[in-house]
Amino acid sequence: MPLPLEFESDAQLHVAAVDGIQRPRTRGVIGHRVRSSDVRVTRRAGLPVVDPVSTWCQLGELLELDDLIAVGDYIVSGRPTSSGREPALAALSDLHGAVMRRAGRRGVKRVESALTQIRTGVDSRRETILRLLLLRADLPEPAINRRAYADDGTYLGKPDLSYPELKIAFEYEGDGHRTDARQFRRDIARHERFEDACWRVFRVTARDLYQDCENFISRVRRAIAQRS
Repeated sequence: MPLPLEFESDAQLHVAAVDGIQRPRTRGVIGHRVRSSDVRVTRRAGLPVVDPVSTWCQLGELLELDDLIAVGDYIVSGRPTSSGREPALAALSDLHGAVMRRAGRRGVKRVESALTQIRTGVDSRRETILRLLLLRADLPEPAINRRAYADDGTYLGKPDLSYPELKIAFEYEGDGHRTDARQFRRDIARHERFEDACWRVFRVTARDLYQDCENFISRVRRAIAQRS
């Protein structure tokens, strides 16, 4: 699941003690006490682990709202692959059911709020953050990974987010897009295809999301106004 860097780099192991069993206290381990009714257990590499839906609910106590939504998007979307997409870890209805079962528990308000903003077909955490940035600026909700075509039917590509009716596309570009020569060439070719078809393409970076978001949103507003 895509987590913020401080969680990705945390080497501590979280262990849950169920129904009153003494939670573990030892170096490198964080113990938790949980009710068996709140979690479902599966096995991975022969070890009992909390299933993805229960894990998402538990993360409601730890993550900020946007990060919790990003994890939810990942769970219901399935990991993208070169040949398509892996099966989703769970359905949105599974998350709904788990939240209902946790009524009154710690962190449930945050997961309830996240639940209404989770979407399927999402490819990355930064894609989620970008979508939320647009929505919180009172801009229209963009289409997610929708195939785009030129007026003559030529396939252009599948932008991360888009306003198809306005021919506006958003592509998030991390460092991999810059340092991978093959990816860099593909990005240039795709960008030219969109431009030839009169699309406005925003090539979004981390700076747009976190440091200069007001300027980025202003640019998007101008593009929407011009194309409307």
